[in-house]
Amino acid sequence: MQFNLKKNMSRLILFQRNEIMTASQKKLRKLFGRYLFTQLFSYFNDKDLISKEYYKVSLKEYLFLKNFFREVDKNVLSIGGGVGGVESIILSRHKNFNLDMIERNFISTKIKYFWNPNEAYNKLSLTKEFINLNSNNNNFEIFDFENLDLIQKKYDFIFSLYSMDYHYDLKIYKSFLKKNSHKQTFFIFDTIRAKDLKNIFKQVQVLENVNKEIHSHSRVLCKEILG
Repeated sequence: MQFNLKKNMSRLILFQRNEIMTASQKKLRKLFGRYLFTQLFSYFNDKDLISKEYYKVSLKEYLFLKNFFREVDKNVLSIGGGVGGVESIILSRHKNFNLDMIERNFISTKIKYFWNPNEAYNKLSLTKEFINLNSNNNNFEIFDFENLDLIQKKYDFIFSLYSMDYHYDLKIYKSFLKKNSHKQTFFIFDTIRAKDLKNIFKQVQVLENVNKEIHSHSRVLCKEILG
């Protein structure tokens, strides 16, 4: 299976999910540098291949999250969902969910692939278009990171995969998460500082440790924000 995908979306997916880069793309990036790859070579890509690979990794992540969905969950929040692969699958399979996303709305001139809160590579208009192409569910809303104050909702389930500690610092979100969650909210995060979360949440459970060339992390389940 694969996603419905337009050419202008495939380039962003390469930036967001570099593990689906081909060997030749990785070689070009190494030979010519990240700036030229971002500004030039990234436009030359196999849209169909990216669509299939992106669906594969998104489905895997959805199936992981699904294990923690509860019947009482209605309001779901994704932080840093990129183009929206996982979110599209959730919306397609859970018609009763209201799903919101928080993302940044600009593309950096040079992708560095390490923690940098000022770096981003996404366009919210493309995220919205992608989700509309791949789910028959209008129960979603996308918020610019700069407009967090617009969100006034208590979420039952909040997740952030591959974004926290890379493009979003949890400390930025502590007051936001506290305001927009309740005692029974589940939080699932990918983080490189799982131990530090014990200063923020009452319960922190490491679900798995993932060692990768890029984006090594722990995936954790957290409950009850302290303070």
